[in-house]
Amino acid sequence: MRNIPVVGKFLTVFALFGICAILIAAYSAVQIKTIDKSYSDLIEHDSAAAPNLALANHALLNGRAALADMMIAFTEEGNAAAEVEAKATRGEFAQLMDKAIASVPGDSRLPALKDEALRLYNITCKNAWNLGRTASNVEEALASQKAFGMECQPVFARIGAKLTQIAMEITT
Repeated sequence: MRNIPVVGKFLTVFALFGICAILIAAYSAVQIKTIDKSYSDLIEHDSAAAPNLALANHALLNGRAALADMMIAFTEEGNAAAEVEAKATRGEFAQLMDKAIASVPGDSRLPALKDEALRLYNITCKNAWNLGRTASNVEEALASQKAFGMECQPVFARIGAKLTQIAMEITT
C-alpha cells in the first residue's frame, strides 16, 4: 500500500464502500420483493376467504331462520316457503364455503366445518324438520320446536362460533 498514491487509496476505499452499498441495495430489494409477495398472497388468499366465511355464517343463520319458520308454520304455503328458503340458504352456504376453501386451500378446518354444517342441515335437524313440516296444531309445533332446541340449536351455535373464530384468525 506504500507505493499506491493517495488518490488510489481513496479510490480503493470508495470502491469498497460502493460495493458494500450495492450489496446492501440488492439485499434490500430481495427483502422488499419477498415482503411484497407475502402481502400479495395475503390479499389474494386469506383476505378473500374472510368475507366468504362471514357471508357463509350469515347464510347458516338464514338457514336456521328458515328452519324456525318451518317450526311455526301451520299451512302448506308457509311450509313450502320455509322449505324453498332452507334449500336456497343451504346452497348459498355450500357455495360460499367452497369459495373460502379455494381461497385458503391449506386450511383443513374449512372443509371439515363445511361437512359438519351440511350434516347439520341434512341429518342432525332432519327430525325437527320433519316434525315442523307435518305440524298441524300447537302441540305438534311445540314438539318440533323442542326437537330443534335439543338437536339443532346447539350445533348451529357451535358452527357459527367456529366460522367467526376462523375468520378472525385468518385476518389477524
